[in-house]
Amino acid sequence: MSEPTEMELVVDAGGDARCIYDEARGLREIGTLQITRASRVEPDAEGYWWADMEPSGGPVLGPFRRRWGRRGGG
Repeated sequence: MSEPTEMELVVDAGGDARCIYDEARGLREIGTLQITRASRVEPDAEGYWWADMEPSGGPVLGPFRRRWGRRGGG
């Protein structure tokens, strides 16, 4: 059995909730789900990685040497 995890739900005045989805929690119990991508992570022509956070209303982050790593020199 897996250990419980924390999940932060942000509920707006209209009753809609947002969170970073984690399958460890059964969110269907609280209502209808609409799951959308929060970012796109893609390499450029030189092999550096960029995280486009536009789908969740954020900026483009990067460049990163590795897909999961420190900025620039990592």
